[in-house]
Amino acid sequence: MTKYYPEPDGKSFPQMEQEVLLQWEREHLLSKVKGRMEGGRPLVFCEGPPTANAKPHIGHALTRAVKDAFLRYHVMNGRKIVPYIGGWDCHGLPVEIEVERALGIQSKKDIEKLGVDKFNRLCRESVLTYKADWEAMSRRIGYMIDYDNAYLTMSKEYVESVWWSLKQLHEKGLLSKGHKVVPYCPRCGTTLSTHEVALGFRETEGRSIIVKFRLKGLDLTLLAWTATPWALLGNALLAVDRETTYSVIEHSGERLAVAEDRVGLVSLEGNLVGSIKGSELVGKGYEPPFKFYDFSANGWKVVHSPDVAHEEGTGVMSVSPAYGSVDFDLGETEGLEVFDPIDAEGRFTNAVPELKGMFAKDADSEIMRMLESKGLLFKWGLIKHSYPFCWRCDTALIYKAIDSWFVTVQDSKQRIIELNEEVKWVPEAFKHGRFGNFLADAKDWAISRSRYWGVPLPVWRCARNHEVCVGSYDELAKLSGSRLSESFDPHRPSVDSLETHCPECGDPMRREDFVVDCWYDSGCAPFAQYHYPFENIEEFDTHQSVDFIAEGVDQTRGWFYTQLALGTLLFDKPAYMSVLVLGQVLDEHGMKMKRGTDRVVYPDEVFSSVGADSTRLLFLGTPVWHDLQFSVDRVRDEMVGTLTTLLNVYAFFASNANAYGFRPGNEYGRTHDLDRWIVSRLHSSTKECREGFESLEVHRAVRALESFIVDLSNWYVRRSRRRFWEENDPQDRFSAHCTLYDCLVELSKLMAPITPFYSDWMYRNLKGPLESVHLEKYPEPNEDLINGTLERQISLVTTAVMAGRLARQKVNVKLRQPLPEVVIAVDTDKAWTLRRFEKMIAEELNVKRVEVLESREKMIQYAVHPNLKVLGPKLKGGSDEVAQLLSKVNENELVKHLRSKGKIRLGGFTLAEEDVIVSEKEKPGYSHASIDDVHVYVRLEVTQNLKLEGLSREVIRRIQHMRKEQRLEFEDPVAVEYDGHPDLESAISSHKEHIMRETHAKALMRKESPEGAQKWMINKLPLELSVRRSAP
Repeated sequence: MTKYYPEPDGKSFPQMEQEVLLQWEREHLLSKVKGRMEGGRPLVFCEGPPTANAKPHIGHALTRAVKDAFLRYHVMNGRKIVPYIGGWDCHGLPVEIEVERALGIQSKKDIEKLGVDKFNRLCRESVLTYKADWEAMSRRIGYMIDYDNAYLTMSKEYVESVWWSLKQLHEKGLLSKGHKVVPYCPRCGTTLSTHEVALGFRETEGRSIIVKFRLKGLDLTLLAWTATPWALLGNALLAVDRETTYSVIEHSGERLAVAEDRVGLVSLEGNLVGSIKGSELVGKGYEPPFKFYDFSANGWKVVHSPDVAHEEGTGVMSVSPAYGSVDFDLGETEGLEVFDPIDAEGRFTNAVPELKGMFAKDADSEIMRMLESKGLLFKWGLIKHSYPFCWRCDTALIYKAIDSWFVTVQDSKQRIIELNEEVKWVPEAFKHGRFGNFLADAKDWAISRSRYWGVPLPVWRCARNHEVCVGSYDELAKLSGSRLSESFDPHRPSVDSLETHCPECGDPMRREDFVVDCWYDSGCAPFAQYHYPFENIEEFDTHQSVDFIAEGVDQTRGWFYTQLALGTLLFDKPAYMSVLVLGQVLDEHGMKMKRGTDRVVYPDEVFSSVGADSTRLLFLGTPVWHDLQFSVDRVRDEMVGTLTTLLNVYAFFASNANAYGFRPGNEYGRTHDLDRWIVSRLHSSTKECREGFESLEVHRAVRALESFIVDLSNWYVRRSRRRFWEENDPQDRFSAHCTLYDCLVELSKLMAPITPFYSDWMYRNLKGPLESVHLEKYPEPNEDLINGTLERQISLVTTAVMAGRLARQKVNVKLRQPLPEVVIAVDTDKAWTLRRFEKMIAEELNVKRVEVLESREKMIQYAVHPNLKVLGPKLKGGSDEVAQLLSKVNENELVKHLRSKGKIRLGGFTLAEEDVIVSEKEKPGYSHASIDDVHVYVRLEVTQNLKLEGLSREVIRRIQHMRKEQRLEFEDPVAVEYDGHPDLESAISSHKEHIMRETHAKALMRKESPEGAQKWMINKLPLELSVRRSAP
């Protein structure tokens, strides 16, 4: 017999996915999807470019799955994704460090010895290698997007767009060079921006010290606290708050001063001998702890600063202009030179001979020894605090004054905040919380990096300080006086080999020896992916704001910020209109996955064992902004709970549809409440799916689908099984087939954005040799087919059934064992519904009778015990006698009397309600369970007839198991022979017709020791069964 609907052939989900993936490639599905999108309403997208500097782990697959789900959804809704391309972040220290690791080198000196040209070539090759790994993972997770035309931040086109943006800022006066204190990584030898610093804070322990500063011309010593002892080598000033009162304490023969509210906190013991206002201290000179630089002209004096901390320290601040932004400003105000005895590697220079070559942060103990030898170390201790580390190499940062190029952000901060108000954030809390707080504290952006592999800063200067910012390759050619070759590479060192001359004076020019912050590169993606403004001008100008982006929470102070800042500064528009923030994928113990540890899970291992669709279900089934503890076992649970269940439903449909030659018709009347109910559930689930996608809450769609699959499998199919092979009612059989077919087809469309592989597999099997499900329209709910009343009624029925099964489980009575009765107690409104579905409930709970009560009073059995806490003091020694009397009375009657009269006379005692403890106990002969306000009581009596019927159901189960083992088709008839315990033989003979009908048996005969029989034990009773395929 030809099978119209392919039946599952035992392949695993990973095998099915690989076949579907190959089919997509053979059919050029991406091209077809692009063709389908033509003419659609644009949905502007920008791929957040992952940095191709290492193999991706399973956490990286989350972002790919989320973006793919939303893009597929919008494609199925007729939207045109613009542009429908991937993107790769190719520059920056993450790439450089990976190459350094591979080469076994650790410093900029090593790189320059190797040669910048060779080093950058290796960086490019590394990017392309890891880009291939990322593409393979992305395709395998099902992320359908154009990889062949993806933007690369290292491409000539992209770099030119970045240069254009920098020139725009330069012309607006927003890009300039400055000498400021900035975060600095001594290992990488370069600065960081404030948003980069925010990525690397962690709790650490370090030394803090309190140092004595003796004032000149005054018998007073100021105590200053610092957590950076190494910065004291550049001390030039002391700062106080002129409004603060400082207490003077006599301590060990010295008069020491600290802010009056800090005396106790710094544990300064001694006699209070006076006080002095900060204003009286301003202008006083002091003896510096070190004199490696002469600040005597304008320094080594006390100044006022409103930035003196009142939450920590002593209220006196040591000012080292080279090592703090506040310090730098104070020094500039006082006209001080900047003394920085720390080199580019973070080591002391020969300006401090005693510490030459020592790493600054390692010098604390030696500096403390030096201070102690001078009698200037008052106290030291250990402090736990949040300290910034390099997000790229994990080295502790220092702050130092250095030449850098800055994008002025602070002047436009308010406008950035205003434009952020136009953005939809999911979850909403990020808008004014983590992200909003960061915007409020935004600093000018240090974008220059003293490194090699990045976009060269396109600023050229001559010896007379004339300055040109180049915004295109044509402008560079003009500056160099010759055309650029086709092979021109805008990276170092190629770009620096060009001879350029100043257009003002004609002198040679030299490019500023920096590359651009790679976060600036990626922040240009919304326009640079178009090679704007050199190409695709109209395409970008018509929609300068991206409709949708989604990236990890770590991008809050990274890519999310840089895009919004550049969108504001360049176009006065928000770079994006909606952003979905993703949580982190943690290991199964809740720890962050870190490369080089056993906590990392790689995608290939997961996809090959449990599949990509199951992984996507786990990712998308909970709010994606929550952190997710990942394990293969959790993915397997999704596979078994959802995909395997759905596969079984499809297999059931295909087997029965093939057996009866079913083909879907155009029109059919639904003949059964179950058909109308499951169709209603389908359309209400469709509505919930659409609402979930539209609100960027895809977990709502996943949960709606998983709930529907449970209802479809555990209720609709199981309740309708016999209808699919009912010979006497072909119209009802056709209705059941059509209903299940429609549900599966629509379900394949609804699930397509979430489980793209299995959905396409099932869709093609149902529809025949047609196109992919991913070329279909996403289903729309039909409100006329949603029957909320019927859904609530069936939901109530399922609740009652679940409670009934719980009652059975409590006493270990199998569902296959028929029982005489179930009593359900609910309120009046629910009682009407349950009575309507009594037959269904009886079948589900395998009972002969259902009684629905509108009160459970009849079924309650009370237990009454003396309340000894009350009765003990009241009756003294009579409590035991009361307990005996209570054990002999009708407890239900006693409770009824107490509740109506308030007290009862028992023996020689008068008892009130508070004198007894009333509880419920099982009614004799029943097992009780409840869910919410639905109470179910299952009567446990098993008569001989019920026992035999239960045994017959156990026999049916064994025969069906043997049919499955022999891989018999649904319609294949069998002959059954048996031999066993008399009780089993009696059960078989009593229910012979039912057993034959259920198992498609043409013959059911007793035979002593049947040939080839399989031995079973049923309720400890032996049975031998032989099952063979027979002639039709």
